[in-house]
Amino acid sequence: MIDVNGKLSNFIDSVYQTHLDNIKSIYSVRPKGRKPIMPLTNFVFEFFIFNSLYQIDWPSSCKINSIKYHDREDISEFNQIAKFLRFIRQNCPNENSFLKDFFEPLNYLNLEGRWTKIIEDDRIKIKHGESFFNNLNWLRSNLEGLQPTKTNFRKIELCLQFIVDVRNNIFHGTKTQEEAREKSQAKRIEIYDIYLKCINSLFFSIIDCQARRNTISTQKIQFPIDTYNIETKTILSLIHMRKIKIEDSRIIYFTNSISIKSNIGDTLFYPSAGYDIITPLLIAIEHINNFYFYNVSYEFRKLDIIKSYIGKILKIDVELDKHKRTISFIFKKIRKILYFCADDNKSFLEKDISLGFYFHRGDSSGEGGSNQKWDSELLSQLKKKVKIGKECFFISDGEPGGGMSEEISIKHEKKLYSDRNRKYYFGYLK
Repeated sequence: MIDVNGKLSNFIDSVYQTHLDNIKSIYSVRPKGRKPIMPLTNFVFEFFIFNSLYQIDWPSSCKINSIKYHDREDISEFNQIAKFLRFIRQNCPNENSFLKDFFEPLNYLNLEGRWTKIIEDDRIKIKHGESFFNNLNWLRSNLEGLQPTKTNFRKIELCLQFIVDVRNNIFHGTKTQEEAREKSQAKRIEIYDIYLKCINSLFFSIIDCQARRNTISTQKIQFPIDTYNIETKTILSLIHMRKIKIEDSRIIYFTNSISIKSNIGDTLFYPSAGYDIITPLLIAIEHINNFYFYNVSYEFRKLDIIKSYIGKILKIDVELDKHKRTISFIFKKIRKILYFCADDNKSFLEKDISLGFYFHRGDSSGEGGSNQKWDSELLSQLKKKVKIGKECFFISDGEPGGGMSEEISIKHEKKLYSDRNRKYYFGYLK
């Protein structure tokens, strides 16, 4: 890590905050009378950040603790980028997981399909686009143990050179706003934007300032959920509205990559769920027909909002029965029912159901928490709701109560960035 202070530190902190804001999609470009240009807006702002970083002579700036820019007359843009990457590479710790953490979003991206074929013009040829996606796929395939070698950073640099050429087309008018909105073009621009965020995050990690010590900004990057055709802007909106959590796109993706057994029961149980409804629904909807969400109370107004979001996300008609406190809809010709139980979590144990999915997170033993230890003390009772010949999949953060019971077969442990910085456990009740 490189220590900086004074004006240089203030500059870096300012640019870093802009980088974080752009990850949240705070900035937008809105032509008169039209919707914001997404994801072009994010790409343009992230490139401005990237540009403000690579045009600085960082070895010299760190020595004098003040900003010193490259001489643009003597050093070309591509050479400035090469020097910027060399500075990063030379200051990367030799840890097997270091680079992997910063390119982690690549694991969740679809990088194949007809949409990856670029629109050829005088600046960029189809073979250049193919090379870009080949290099990106290579990076993703080799993230485990990826070392900061010259060869590996050459791959990283080639991807950036292609993105610079795309930037030139956008900034200098070769690409129109309508072309940028075209579906395949928009998907490619989103990939370019995410890649730039990874590079910028990598730089910020090697410059040690207090504000960045405990956070890797790439962990906050959102991406589309292709399973349900949910765009990134929808994910960001749901996070902003507190309908899902910042780690949820990763949880949904990861769970979809797991082959959940076909013989699980047909009911989901989520104790102390509050209004955390969207994510467990999307995760379990292919396997579960009855969803039981428990909370101290439920407001009809908020349930109506949840109903509206479910309809928009799944593109289906949704019914809210205020008397029964249920939301229901038809999904792939099967009726799904969400029950909202304003009752003690333990009353679920009295129901005659076939438990197939247990979801639990965000609970605690502190003020406002249930202090009910479902992952340990209450687990033997919960297991009785699993019918003979059936299984129950679970996702839990193991709280309150600490560690997971021996009665749970943990298949995966995954540490994801979250407000509570908890680890998630995935597996089956034994």
